[in-house]
Amino acid sequence: MMLQTGNPNVRFAPRPVEGITDSNQVEPERLILDGQQRLTSLFQSLMLGKPVKTRDTRGKEIYRYYYINIDKIIIPKLIEKKQLLVFPRIK
Repeated sequence: MMLQTGNPNVRFAPRPVEGITDSNQVEPERLILDGQQRLTSLFQSLMLGKPVKTRDTRGKEIYRYYYINIDKIIIPKLIEKKQLLVFPRIK
């Protein structure tokens, strides 16, 4: 869910998606209201080129690489665990 900005009577303090380091940040046109964790994870796994910071089931901070197996994901109605590959920080 996104919120369009521009109403001078309503101000939210925007912050960039975690992992964005661009020093030329501009005023956003939209704010993420719901789904920020998913969008952050997608951005980090697909765009950063470094491991994604996440947490294990005990809450311990860990770093993982995520890869999409394109051959497996484009086959319609095929659901397998090997569509998304996960590796620890050390490749």
